[in-house]
Amino acid sequence: MFLMNACWDQTSNALTVPERMSKTLSHAGVAVTITNITDIMSFAIGCFNFREGLNPGNLVTNDHYIAKYFADIKHFLKIGPQLHVAILNPPDLTQLAEREKVLNVVEAFENTTYTLGREGTVFFMLEYLNYLNDLNVDVDGSAKLWDAKLYSWIKNTGGSTQWNSNIRINETSRTIEAFRFQVAMKDFVEPNDHKQAAKLLREIADRQPFNITIYHEAFPFADQYLIILPATIQNVAISLLCMTIVSIMLVPSLPSGFVIFCSIVSINIGVFGFMTLWGVNLDAVSMISIIMSIGFAVDLSAHIIYAFVTSQGDTKDRVIGALKTLGWPIFQVSNNLKSFIINILLRELLLQLREYPFYIQWMLTLF
Repeated sequence: MFLMNACWDQTSNALTVPERMSKTLSHAGVAVTITNITDIMSFAIGCFNFREGLNPGNLVTNDHYIAKYFADIKHFLKIGPQLHVAILNPPDLTQLAEREKVLNVVEAFENTTYTLGREGTVFFMLEYLNYLNDLNVDVDGSAKLWDAKLYSWIKNTGGSTQWNSNIRINETSRTIEAFRFQVAMKDFVEPNDHKQAAKLLREIADRQPFNITIYHEAFPFADQYLIILPATIQNVAISLLCMTIVSIMLVPSLPSGFVIFCSIVSINIGVFGFMTLWGVNLDAVSMISIIMSIGFAVDLSAHIIYAFVTSQGDTKDRVIGALKTLGWPIFQVSNNLKSFIINILLRELLLQLREYPFYIQWMLTLF
């Protein structure tokens, strides 16, 4: 809008409206096209690579009532959240060697940095062994103890309701088709803990002799944290390549295209730097923001370089011509964006002061 207005003002008043419009679009058309193509591509790349696992804490303001819930839930993640471990092709439990393998699997999950140990494990087999020990029964004896007797115990024990939800039994053959156990976790608070724990526990599951699936409610978020860095690098590289190709195609100068590329890289380095300075984590929201910033970054660079390339005269004259054509529109755009950001920051500041006197509330309505 600012660019087209500036180009219109530079046309002669003696020309007809169609002639002025023609000259306006001949100057502003390429710049507007660059803006449209690069913005569409950057938005498409950001949206195409969006994945589930968004941190819900980023979806509400700090003063929202659910924000306190997200803060409080961390206290419960320090110790006690349950990891579900499912063995989908269980062995024949009547065989002592197979039972020992199952117990070794349980111990592998219990003895990690992020799990509590035996005291936090819920497993029907461990409870059944305790039951047999209380009866002074030789647990390594008759196979019936792990066949008919086990089936009867699962169905009639006081914890039968819980075991029914943890065990899938073929009622015809009375054999166990699959089962799960729970292991209590600890120090499972921050996003990095979720990422490291998910990675470690999945590696343990892959090393076991059975087909094992593990699950925790935080694993969808952990999946995001595991892929976010390589996905961001990949998407930034794709965006830079696309923006550079578009710039070289529409700006008739290879060195100018390289300058645009350097400008985009410089801007994104600044974005990453301020993210670190402000403590902004790399997640799906910030990744998409970075991708979109590439599209926005190329706009002003492409505009000013296109104006420079199409100007006449020596280098000084071309610089003056470019700034004369686009200096004021670029200044208008920059200040318009700054005003918008300042408005948001002031509104956020006033939201934090809502508990204070009535005139603060009145000031809030002004924004």
